[in-house]
Amino acid sequence: MEAFQIAGKITKGLLLAALLAGCQNDQITTPSDVTSTVNNNQNAKMSAEVFLVKDGENSLQYLKFGKFAGKLWKVIDTYSYTEYTYDDSSGDLWITSKKYAKSNNKLANHKTYHIVNGRCVASKDLTSKFAYEYKYNVQGSLIEIKRYFGAHVLTQQFSYKAILPNTQRLDKITYIGESGPFMEYKFSYSAFQDKYFLNPYHTQLDKYLRIFGTFSDKLVQDVITDYLDGTASSSNYIYTLNADGYVTTRTDTYYPNIYEPTFDVLTDSLSYVTAWPGL
Repeated sequence: MEAFQIAGKITKGLLLAALLAGCQNDQITTPSDVTSTVNNNQNAKMSAEVFLVKDGENSLQYLKFGKFAGKLWKVIDTYSYTEYTYDDSSGDLWITSKKYAKSNNKLANHKTYHIVNGRCVASKDLTSKFAYEYKYNVQGSLIEIKRYFGAHVLTQQFSYKAILPNTQRLDKITYIGESGPFMEYKFSYSAFQDKYFLNPYHTQLDKYLRIFGTFSDKLVQDVITDYLDGTASSSNYIYTLNADGYVTTRTDTYYPNIYEPTFDVLTDSLSYVTAWPGL
């Protein structure tokens, strides 16, 4: 079943890639408050932080010493690993990510990110030769990504629903090609707080880099992918939380076609540490 789900998602992903190139739940424990200690000593500060170290097949490692202590250093999956480096010598922060194949350590993908005031404003995929520009609203939420490849432009527009005067949640992402909109992701949320936010899979952003703002205060419950051609798929998420309110399992029930009863289930485990012991 898991293999079928992965294959289905890969198929949709390949279709999306072709389009791009052409242009709650059970077992939930009531969360308790987590106290953060503010300390000017960077290593002491790190000891109060929570670090995600396992997310399904992905293992995460962080820098322990130096100016960028606590920043993500490495993500390792089944077949590859990605390393991150940081440079603020120009005044702005630049992050470089390089993904390598495990089998031969060959560079598979190379990206750079330009961060101003904590938000990524531009990036480049040096492997595919794509360039990206990012725009934010006054609340600091991502509202638009433009991807450039020569004279071709692809646009992602992010729409939000206002929940409170200073709270909003991602409602929809619309993909717009040279012939107009061709796909939308539509989001709904559970009642449970998102205490360790990750960029949603459906945003096409690096999942672990916290440089694009936040998208919601709550955990995603449902995502409908509307291909705007009469077909649609969906994912429904159920979580198990620990006593501090952090997700420890995430179950994705995937419907390749929302008009058919066929579905598959994939469950990932997540684990955390409060003092990164590594590099």
